[in-house]
Amino acid sequence: RIEGNLKHVSRGLHSNGYDDFKTPMLSQTNRHWVKLKKYFDSLDQAVRELRPITERIKVNNTIIVMVCNFGQSALLINFACSSRARRFDISNLLVFATDKETLELSQSLGLSAYYDDRK
Repeated sequence: RIEGNLKHVSRGLHSNGYDDFKTPMLSQTNRHWVKLKKYFDSLDQAVRELRPITERIKVNNTIIVMVCNFGQSALLINFACSSRARRFDISNLLVFATDKETLELSQSLGLSAYYDDRK
């Protein structure tokens, strides 16, 4: 439980009180709500798709989550190979791929991966 009043402090707040980040306008907020609605509308289906993956790979009820796009593929390859060379257990690693190429690459590396192609 938190006692007392909480005050929002922006990461752009300067000691002189100037804030680099302005409150979004209503039109911007409405655009973001449209995007969030798409997310919430597909959330239940995504959870149903993820549950069997997470149940299969969890270790002590723990999953390591990584997000990767194809531009970061060299880093993903390096991470997987280096981890295995050092005998790190990455069997509970789940890669959230942002594109099909990264999904296929992750799976070819023997990693569990998930890609949601709903737009």
